[in-house]
Amino acid sequence: ALNLDASPAGVPGSQDIDPARCPICGAPNGCGRCAEGPETAHCWCEDLYIPRAVLERVPPEAKNRACICRSCLLRGGAVDIRL
Repeated sequence: ALNLDASPAGVPGSQDIDPARCPICGAPNGCGRCAEGPETAHCWCEDLYIPRAVLERVPPEAKNRACICRSCLLRGGAVDIRL
């Protein structure tokens, strides 16, 4: 889950993470939690199974700070769990 308030202590560059951009490709990620706020929104990515290999591509300083975009998730094999 995205934690917009997380601030990993001692992680270089962590202040430069844009939660609205994909940490893998840099494109806008369309995160519902970024747009509406973490307490009120549902994000489209919560309906996907995200393979571990995709999550491992996220740089350490961006983990739990920025969502992966739909394109990167689908290229990595994410599948809709609502089916």
